[in-house]
Amino acid sequence: MDLVTAIITTCKREPAIVERAIKSIINQTYSNMQYVLVDDSPEDYEFRDDVKKIAQKYQYTGLEYIQHERCMGACAARNTGLKAAKGKYIAFLDDDDEWRPNKIDVQIKAFTNDSIALVYCGSITHNDDDGHEHERPLVYKYGMVYDELILGNFVGSTSFPLLRTDYLREIGGFDILMQSAQDYDVWLRLAKQYEFNYVKETLVVYHIHSSDQISKSSLRRINGLERILEKNMEYLNTHPRARWKRFMLMVPEYSGNNDKKKAICVWFKAMIICPSNLKENLMYLYSILRMEKK
Repeated sequence: MDLVTAIITTCKREPAIVERAIKSIINQTYSNMQYVLVDDSPEDYEFRDDVKKIAQKYQYTGLEYIQHERCMGACAARNTGLKAAKGKYIAFLDDDDEWRPNKIDVQIKAFTNDSIALVYCGSITHNDDDGHEHERPLVYKYGMVYDELILGNFVGSTSFPLLRTDYLREIGGFDILMQSAQDYDVWLRLAKQYEFNYVKETLVVYHIHSSDQISKSSLRRINGLERILEKNMEYLNTHPRARWKRFMLMVPEYSGNNDKKKAICVWFKAMIICPSNLKENLMYLYSILRMEKK
């Protein structure tokens, strides 16, 4: 039975929620596990000691607690966990999400050959504000999936996949310069070299809430989209449809950030690439006009 490393990264999260995440990794039905909690909270976070005490409470499970001296960001925290990982496989859990007990057990069986770097799964999205839940539609793609993945992140967030540790190290782990889409960037870099697989089971509870999240900051989303574009431009220059898609995804973000000039500029570039996409081109243009009215 191969060792699997489970990494929780936390930053300024309520201790009870962090404990929920810890319980979801130590309660896995897969028994050969290494558990690591990386605390990236700033030194002045009021509950920093409480989180440490919770980690100490679970030392009997072998949980390793690593505390950054200062807040270094989610990517740096994940790279700290990656450095500490001893497992052949590795999985990351955001501090506000949960794994189903059989997650690792199910996913590890889908590594059917050595070319597979990542196995993703289905998830439930839970709104912590109103309790509403819905299942995330799962796009089933396997093998060399880069051509499809560059059009959109069907793998999902960092909490979803199980990965081969050596392959993640080989591509350099997480890019600390990415302010958003850090997970998507990793998936793309892996997909350039390795195969992906999936399991249809719903194995993750993905929590959304009104508190601050990277995905809610337009400036950080724009940074992520721009860096994804830059990093994949060699491919995009020879694949017009994909280049059109990546440009158009940036249009509503620039509009939402009240940068109409840049939104129109990017829209025009994309429209020239694929002028025959009349319906989609008009749809994205409408997003600019609608935001202007607001």
